[in-house]
Amino acid sequence: MNWFGYRLVIGCIEDAHSRELVSKFDKEEYDESELISVKTAFPLPYLVNSADFERWDGEINIDGILYKYVKRRFINDSVEFLCIPDPHTMNLQTARDNFFRLANDLQQDHPGKKTDQAPVPSFKQVLNDYCEEIKGWDFSIAEVKVSHHAFYLSHHTGIYASNQGQPPDIA
Repeated sequence: MNWFGYRLVIGCIEDAHSRELVSKFDKEEYDESELISVKTAFPLPYLVNSADFERWDGEINIDGILYKYVKRRFINDSVEFLCIPDPHTMNLQTARDNFFRLANDLQQDHPGKKTDQAPVPSFKQVLNDYCEEIKGWDFSIAEVKVSHHAFYLSHHTGIYASNQGQPPDIA
């Protein structure tokens, strides 16, 4: 349960919440005042402008806040999304991350807070005890001198063909 079970449980809860939000968005059961507009460049040739918004699914994370797409429309060379914040999914993700830290004894460094215990080694430090150390490649040993050998120069006869005329015109 510690390594994978909690991820499965929280993933199922997130999926159920996501399906519930999609059905609410499809039925237009949301507060219009909560919608924010996100506009970004979308340069495609022959893009048809749309005056009305169309229903659209997806999500975006802006400054640590998760927003779900509700609608979109194309204007000139950009696309505009109307999004609504999703604090429930953010709370689930925070709970998942906190449980992972607690279940795996990972500690966060808090400046100014001193503990009497020695720091618990992280997963990466534990793996280093069991993994073979890989030596770095020393490029000075494998230095290759690049030289150009012009074989044709040693067999040059010194005979030149002389052509006094102009080359023919190709039609």
